[in-house]
Parts: sequence; C-alpha cells; structure tokens
Amino acid sequence: MDFLSDDLILNIATRVASHSMYELFHFMRTNKRHAALCKSHDVSRAFGNDYIELLTDLCLSLGKLNFMNCLWEDGHPMFCILRCTQHMLHPQPRFDVIDRLLRRAADSPSGKYFHLLMRATIAAPLDMEEILRDFWAPFMTRNL
Repeated sequence: MDFLSDDLILNIATRVASHSMYELFHFMRTNKRHAALCKSHDVSRAFGNDYIELLTDLCLSLGKLNFMNCLWEDGHPMFCILRCTQHMLHPQPRFDVIDRLLRRAADSPSGKYFHLLMRATIAAPLDMEEILRDFWAPFMTRNL
C-alpha cells in the first residue's frame, strides 16, 4: 500500500470510516502515512454510526482521543450533538463548551437546529423576535 496515491488511500479510509470504527483504528495503525491521512476532514465526515460507542468507551487510547479531537475540530454534526448531550448531563454544564461544539456543527441542518434550540433555552435576555427570525429560515426550507 505504500505505492498508492494519497487520494486513493483517502478514498479507502473514508470507506473504512463509514463501515466501522474499529476497522478505521486498525487501518490507522498500519503505518504513519495512513494515520496522518485519516486525520483528514473527509474521513471524519464519513465516520459511521459508532458515535455512542466511541463517546462511552472507558478504554480510551491515545489514537481514539486524537480521532475524537479531529471529529470535534471538524465539526462532525452528530458527534458534536451527542457530546453536547453528555455535557448537559453534568450537574453544572459548561454552556460555553456546548456553544462552541454546536457552532462547529452549524453547517449541517441538525447542528444548526440544536444550536438554535440551545440559544433559545440558555440565552439570558430572551429576545423572541431574534430567535423567531433565526428559526424562520430552517422552518421555511423544512430543514427542521
């Protein structure tokens, strides 16, 4: 695999990421080049449905933590939303962290929707007109 182009390895990594979290971590461990390419934005966006298992894993390794950081930084929508729900379970949730996570995921309809919901429920001076104006575009395009 050392003779394959970066584009082809990236394509393989995105397919592996959409299939299984464990397969992706095994693929990342094959060599340093694969590990570096798996930190790409495309790979984190293609990550499959193993979010809950990754977020509740008690045996976190350095590779898993690095990959979770890539998912947070790239703003993977479902991963960021689930991480926010974990923050909400704390006795004293840190709303600044929740806001940052949801801002990163705001390019997706679900991330934008949850960010609007959090602003509507957390905002100290509740400006109803501003909140309704923000909800108007997703409501009219039926992206709720």
